[in-house]
Amino acid sequence: MAHGECAEHGHYGRGELNDKRWMVLQTKPRSEKQLARMLRARGVAHFLPQGASRRKTQRRWVTSYRPLFPGYLFLYGEAEDFSASLMTNKVVNALPVQDPVQLHQELYRIHELLTLGVNLSAEPVLVEGDPVEIVSGSLAGLRGKVVRLDGQSRVILGVKMINQGVSILVEEWMLRRV
Repeated sequence: MAHGECAEHGHYGRGELNDKRWMVLQTKPRSEKQLARMLRARGVAHFLPQGASRRKTQRRWVTSYRPLFPGYLFLYGEAEDFSASLMTNKVVNALPVQDPVQLHQELYRIHELLTLGVNLSAEPVLVEGDPVEIVSGSLAGLRGKVVRLDGQSRVILGVKMINQGVSILVEEWMLRRV
């Protein structure tokens, strides 16, 4: 089962956005749920999509809900709501939203899937040319750029002086954008 905390579900309507706007908040590490609870207590609309994770501890199964996008919470409000979020001391940055309509549509899709009970898992969206670091396996620590060949991800390790490079076939889960 998937889960998403959403205060004021009404703002997910398919119609026009009202005078409130979306803000993307970067939180302190592992503070997303605390911030969501504080905002909910103050009546501030927000969205924190979460995915279920089941594990067995001793003799029983435990389900916990973890943010799909660690370090981020989506706030829907006015300047006063943003100020309220800053007063929690859980926010480290606010990202500018270049296309609020697109963000609204993307969050709406995620909200709909969570409402239907679809189990979601976050995946990094790496674009060709993104600088990345390999974070797993024997090649951990190597940095390069992502390219796609025959539908597979490869990391290019370049030698700038001669404008040449080599590529390594990797799985995307092994990469972190830098």
